[in-house]
Amino acid sequence: MQINLMLDAAELFICAGLCCYEGKGGLCCIKLSTPLLKLRPRKDLVETLLHEMIHAYLFVTDNNKDHDGHGPLFCTHMTRINQKAGTTITVRVPYWQLLSIFSYYVRAIHLS
Repeated sequence: MQINLMLDAAELFICAGLCCYEGKGGLCCIKLSTPLLKLRPRKDLVETLLHEMIHAYLFVTDNNKDHDGHGPLFCTHMTRINQKAGTTITVRVPYWQLLSIFSYYVRAIHLS
């Protein structure tokens, strides 16, 4: 199993993080959006990374191929981590309004 972490995924404009699982050889890649997360407190970066790490864990251990899945197993791990670490990992980032505004401006700049 191999997990790659991309901290400068500049192509991510509509989400703060993304976890991709190749399946063959257990390659898993977590991408974090620098353009979005650099505007947020460090806590948001950490919780986004933890969110994507739960996806990676489920891909590798449970062969979970649902890339958008935030079902009961995801929520169990999320709640466990939140209770132990004092974090507030959620299934959706609480700053989604900022993401949508930011992605609108980024697309407008790229289209002009």
